[in-house]
Formats: sequence, structure tokens, C-alpha cells
Amino acid sequence: MFSLFKISRTKKLDSHFANMLAVSKLDGKIGDEELVYLYKAGVKFGYTEQDVNEFINSDEDFEAQVPATREERIEQVLDILELIASDKVVSEEELDFVTKFAFKLGAKSEFTDIIIRKMAMELVQNKTREEVKSAIAPFLAY
Repeated sequence: MFSLFKISRTKKLDSHFANMLAVSKLDGKIGDEELVYLYKAGVKFGYTEQDVNEFINSDEDFEAQVPATREERIEQVLDILELIASDKVVSEEELDFVTKFAFKLGAKSEFTDIIIRKMAMELVQNKTREEVKSAIAPFLAY
């Protein structure tokens, strides 16, 4: 295990970042836009450039940590959707991954697939996180 995990990072952030990295590798390579997004997300999470490089080059498995609140789960799904939408191309494989991820985070709605697709569509159209949340609010009322 490398130094990144010996410092005071939370398992939750490590797990979330590892999930984002896994999504970025779904098509076999990390695209330039995805790489830029990963570095920006790393900074947001408090990681250094070296930390992000270690994540990218690691073969380590990360223990999944489920967020405690619905808002945290939505934020994690949004992070992953922003990543996959960063290149303005969202594949069915990526959408399927995010939908399965949402179910692992505790999504119980029969609308989950629709919500994920709606969120992705909004992000590809350069909507803000708040606009995306507003667009999916009617689906979350059930």
C-alpha cells in the first residue's frame, strides 16, 4: 500500500475517487477530458497531483463506502456523470455502470435509469449541478 492511503484521507473519498477512475477506464483508456476532470476532482477532494497519479497507476482494490445521506449519494452520482459527460459522449456502457452504481448506493426507485439518463443529458448540455438537481427533482418526489 502506498503513502496516499497512510495519510489522513477518508476511505469514503478514496472509494469515491476510485469509482470515478473505474468509470473513466470503461472504454479501455482515460480520455484527455476525463483526465482533466479527474485532476480537478482530485483537487476538490484535497488530493495532490502525485496522489491522483498514484490512483491512476494503482492496481489496488478499494473498499466501497456508501454515503450516509441521499444528498451525498446524488453528489457522488453527479461527480461520476460529470466525468463521463466531460467528453460530450456518453455510452450505454457508462450509463449502465452509473445506474448499477446508483443501486449500490441505495437507489430504490424504478425511475433510477431514467434519472441517470436525464442527469447525463443535462450535463452534456452544459447544465450546472443545481440545474441538473432541479431537472430530476420531480423524479425524486416518489
